Amino acid sequence: MESRHEQGAPGRSRSRQKKAKKRIRTLRRVLLFLTLLLAAFVGFAGIKVWNAWHQSYNPVEASDVDANDDQKAQLAPARKKGDEPFTVLLMGTDSRSEADRGRPDTIILAAANPKTQKVTLLSIPRDTYVEIAGKGKHDKINHAYNYGTGTMLKTVEELLDIPVDYYVMINFKGFEELIDEIGGIEIDVEKRMYYRSSDTYINLYPGRQVLNGEQALGYARFRRDAEGDFGRNRRQQQVLRALADQAVSLRNVDNVFAMLDILGKNIKHNIPPQDMTRMLSQFRNIGGSDIESLTMEVTSTRMGPQNLWYNIVSEEERRRLHDELAQRLELAPPETEVASDLASTAGAAGDGVGAGSSGAAGAGAAPAASGAAPADAGKGAGWMERLRHWWDTLF
Repeated sequence: MESRHEQGAPGRSRSRQKKAKKRIRTLRRVLLFLTLLLAAFVGFAGIKVWNAWHQSYNPVEASDVDANDDQKAQLAPARKKGDEPFTVLLMGTDSRSEADRGRPDTIILAAANPKTQKVTLLSIPRDTYVEIAGKGKHDKINHAYNYGTGTMLKTVEELLDIPVDYYVMINFKGFEELIDEIGGIEIDVEKRMYYRSSDTYINLYPGRQVLNGEQALGYARFRRDAEGDFGRNRRQQQVLRALADQAVSLRNVDNVFAMLDILGKNIKHNIPPQDMTRMLSQFRNIGGSDIESLTMEVTSTRMGPQNLWYNIVSEEERRRLHDELAQRLELAPPETEVASDLASTAGAAGDGVGAGSSGAAGAGAAPAASGAAPADAGKGAGWMERLRHWWDTLF
């Protein structure tokens, strides 16, 4: 006769199995809920990013330049790949509405190099005397914007002989709101600053302090001192470095979404979505110490029928700035590398036609064959890479 212990063993075993299955079902439900929650959050975040981009996207139109301009095709932004350096023309305007186009009060060319994780800022004084691209006349550089964004970009390109890949235009109200949203920026105010007009009030004391949006804008725009525009250009770059330091420390989701709403309503740009996410991902950890400055040396003089002030840039200064920017953008290799490349090419040609032709067939075919699999794998992993870019951009 079986003992009671032996008779009850199968019952306890079945009970344990039921409990185990119940735990597994509960775990599956929890994982499914978390997966759906994550998918909903990523979808919501993606919609917020897309709405901000779509609302602010404003490509340069061909109508921005003369119909007889044979360089119109160059106005479309050239797609940058991987860690290729690029330029962005940053402009700030005091326009109050869509109908009020305004003129750029701030003009800064940013040269970004993902390889070095450095951004170089060149402030261009708004009164710089230049030839307006495609118009056959000279004027202050910010007047080029009257003829369209395309004319503005081309005018900067011709001034520095440097390609301008993208532009970003922000109105000052949006700048104030952005600073307020991130809790202000810490600035070491250089000096006592006071100015009052019908629409501007600046009242700052020297010393390190946290400025709100209105104060930061006033600090960046102040020019009622002996330095005039030159001091203002320096302070504008100081504010951008402080903004980078503050923004990179933000990890609050509410801040990120609120910033996207502000940017969507207050900026215009021509950066395609794929480039935008890549650029933001590449420079998501950039701080003020990673931003350097270039100074444009000019001579101020009065001229013209109205005896207005203009800033004159010499040819030597234009060449110097071109060389500085070209080096950071890797537009032209150093002369030593060019000479080395030429020597290598000449040496390869001297090795013999027979060896060269056999090497082309053998060595050239191998990479093609070995590269086929990674290419196919890359297609499958493409969506994962895009998702990673979106995630890195937000967080």
